[in-house]
Amino acid sequence: MSEGHSSKLITDELCISFHTVNAHRQKIIENTKTRSTGGLV
Repeated sequence: MSEGHSSKLITDELCISFHTVNAHRQKIIENTKTRSTGGLV
């Protein structure tokens, strides 16, 4: 994410589902109390 990769590219590189990537992304956003992926970066 920090390198600007899309969820689709992450799924291809890590061989995991699109849903899994988005679920992890959402959990990271919740745990860091940010409002968006841009806020994380």
